[in-house]
Amino acid sequence: MPLLRQGLTSQVLEGSLAPKGGWVSYGYATKVPAPQLIYTKIGAAPIRFLTTIIQEGIGHVQLAEMSAGAATLAVTAGGKSWRVTTQDEAAQWAVSWEPMASG
Repeated sequence: MPLLRQGLTSQVLEGSLAPKGGWVSYGYATKVPAPQLIYTKIGAAPIRFLTTIIQEGIGHVQLAEMSAGAATLAVTAGGKSWRVTTQDEAAQWAVSWEPMASG
């Protein structure tokens, strides 16, 4: 689930020919329909997406802080917590993470 939804659109493709998407192949010349989620945002470059995948029911992600060029996410999964920080410096994008203090 996107944390920031403003200007974001989503689409699910499954076995689609136009546009082509929502397929998986387990071997040559075979394909089977499979759900594909597409998020799109139109804006000035550069634009960044940070994806976290957490199994439903065992964790969550929250936007902890956001400023121009930086964002911090609080990620909890499997009883552990991390702070994930993105920073945009001099056209290089860096992501760092550190365990959060418990308690």
